[in-house]
Amino acid sequence: MRRTLLRFLAILPLLSVLSGCGVIDYFYLPPPEDTAQEIFEAGNDAMRDKNYAKAKEYFNTLKDKYPFSPYAVESELSLADAYFLDADYLLAVDSYKEFESLHPRHKAIPYVLFQIGNANLESFVSIDRPQDNIAEGYEYLTRLKESYPGNEYAEKAT
Repeated sequence: MRRTLLRFLAILPLLSVLSGCGVIDYFYLPPPEDTAQEIFEAGNDAMRDKNYAKAKEYFNTLKDKYPFSPYAVESELSLADAYFLDADYLLAVDSYKEFESLHPRHKAIPYVLFQIGNANLESFVSIDRPQDNIAEGYEYLTRLKESYPGNEYAEKAT
C-alpha cells in the first residue's frame, strides 16, 4: 500500500510537467473565436427559430469580422431578410439596396428587387404621410418585370 502511494506521488509531478503549457493555456488564453461558418449557421438557426434580433446580430458580426468569407454574400442577403421579417422595412430596403449595389450580377437580384418593392410597399403608414416609398416600391417592381420577364418573382410582382 505504501509502495503504491509512493509511486503515485513520484508520478504526479511528472504528469504535471508533461502537461506543459496546456494547463496554462486553458486558464489564461481567451477562448477561440467562432469561424465564419459557425456564425452563419448560428444566424440561420436563429432565423429558423424566428429570433430575428439574434439573427441580425450574427449576420452583422459575420459581415464585420469576415467580409471576404464565402459566407459573407449570403449573410448580407440573410441580414436583409431578417430586417424584412422583423418588420423593420426601412433597414430592409437599405440592406437590399446595398446588396444590389455590391453584387449586381448575383443570381438573387430578381428576389432582391422583389423584396425592395415589397418592403417599400409594406412601410406604408398612413395616407397623410409622404408617399415616396410607395412610388419607389412600384418602380422596383416595374424594373423587375421589365428586366426579368420570365422570372418567378416578376410573375408575383404583377
